[in-house]
Amino acid sequence: MSDFKTRLLDEKAQLDERRSKLSPFIDSEKFKELPQVQQSLLKAQYGVMSTYSVILNERIENLG
Repeated sequence: MSDFKTRLLDEKAQLDERRSKLSPFIDSEKFKELPQVQQSLLKAQYGVMSTYSVILNERIENLG
């Protein structure tokens, strides 16, 4: 496996780990205590992270 593909796999794994931690936080009571603007930004961040994960996966698959 190329170093480039390995780096992409590592990046995706780190991103997915962070995303998997953010998801339950968004469903928590602590999240509801945050100001509305922070809630909105974190939800947007989660969406962007999800899209980025899909893109990284497609790039990895495209490398073969």
